[in-house]
Amino acid sequence: IGEMLYLYSKTNPQEIRVPSCSKNTEFIGVYSPAGGTGKSTIAAALALQCTELGLKSFYLSLESIQSTGMFFTPNNNRNLSYIFYYIKEKSRNLSFKMDGIKCTADGVDYFNPPESPMEYEEINPEELEQLIKGIKGMGCYDYVFIDMSSNFDSKNYKIMDLCDHIVLVTLWEPIASYKEKVLLNELVKLQDTSRGSISDKFITVINKYKDKGDEDFESF
Repeated sequence: IGEMLYLYSKTNPQEIRVPSCSKNTEFIGVYSPAGGTGKSTIAAALALQCTELGLKSFYLSLESIQSTGMFFTPNNNRNLSYIFYYIKEKSRNLSFKMDGIKCTADGVDYFNPPESPMEYEEINPEELEQLIKGIKGMGCYDYVFIDMSSNFDSKNYKIMDLCDHIVLVTLWEPIASYKEKVLLNELVKLQDTSRGSISDKFITVINKYKDKGDEDFESF
C-alpha cells in the first residue's frame, strides 16, 4: 500500500486529502552537547521499547554521519536523499511520498541514510521543519524519536523548538557537565519570554552511571 501511495503521489499533481483521523504524534528529540554519551543508542532503544508497548514509533536520525545501519537493517532502495529532493523541489503530497520511502525493522519505521553525509549540510532549518511536518502528516505514529547531532546550531535549535520533549543525555564527568552548562546558558540568551524556554522540555538522563560513593549525585 505504501508503494502504491508513493507512486500515486508522484504522478498526481493535486494535493491528496485524507480524513482528519490522524494520531496526535509526539516528537521527542534525543540530544547531547557532548559526544560519546550513548545518545543514538538511547534514541533507537526508545523507539524499540515503544513497539514492545504496542505503540507506533519512528526513528529519525538527523546526524550528518548516521548510525541507523547499526540498529536497523536497510530494506528499501530509497533513502533520505529522495526526501531532501522532494523538499527542495517543494513537491506536493510529501507525507504520501514518505510512506513509500520509509523502512520498517522490528516494528520501528525509519529512513535509510542519504547517499552522502554532505546532503544534510545543504538542508536549512525551514526545510527541516517541512520534513518533521511531513512525518506528522503521515498520521500513524504515537512517537517520533529524533536522533540529533551534538552540534548547537540553527538546525538543532529549530528541531528543539519543534519537539514536544527533549531527552538530554549526559555523563557524570567534567567535560559533559561543562558542555551542558554552556548549552543551558546559551538557551537562556535565546529564550523567547512569550513562549517559555526550550530547557523546560528537557528530560535529563545520566547515562553509563556508576555509583561513586560519597560524591554528591543530587547536586550534579
